[in-house]
Amino acid sequence: MIDLRIIEIRDVLSVTSISPVQTVTPRTIRVKGVDLANAHEVLINDTPSPDIVILSATELLAQVPPALGDSPVVSITAISHRLTQTRRSAITFAIGNTPGYVTGRERLIQTFLKLLLQTPGTDAFSPNLGGGVLRAVGRANHVGGAAGLVSAVQVGVNRTRQQMMALQSQEPNLQPDERLLYARLLQAAFNAQTGSLNCNVDIASQALASSVVALEV
Repeated sequence: MIDLRIIEIRDVLSVTSISPVQTVTPRTIRVKGVDLANAHEVLINDTPSPDIVILSATELLAQVPPALGDSPVVSITAISHRLTQTRRSAITFAIGNTPGYVTGRERLIQTFLKLLLQTPGTDAFSPNLGGGVLRAVGRANHVGGAAGLVSAVQVGVNRTRQQMMALQSQEPNLQPDERLLYARLLQAAFNAQTGSLNCNVDIASQALASSVVALEV
């Protein structure tokens, strides 16, 4: 199983309202939502805010990026760099500057996603291992287009779930929060313009902790 951290998990926090702060310069907005005490980053119109001030668990101030000028604020995304109670996580595969070991629910998510993307035949010791999703994305035009790709992803999730449960059955000392209870595909869509797949997968551990992860391939 995978112990070295190779993914970055960013939880997308719930934002309920925004409003301008009239008395503050540079231009600043007040953001209200859930779990905002865990916010590490705020994107305004998909551009990182240069400065945020957390006021409480439900409120923060975010400076509008100077590059936006007087443009209206049309989107706000608050991000935490750790798993929170929102159960919505964006996943990026990348070894950071200080890679370390991963444990618990993050290890479960990482192992499942790595296996989901793996192409069968690429592991000489276990040639049948892998959900094959990465290969399916690369062959989207040959598997029946968007509908065929979504079907391939569903098959890949089911295949990965079965394989991972079989592998974990051979690890009697694995902790409940690292042991898979279920995994299910909630949504999948193929963007023909960018050639990318966006999907949401619900992954739950036997510690009864569920995480909905957003994966873009």
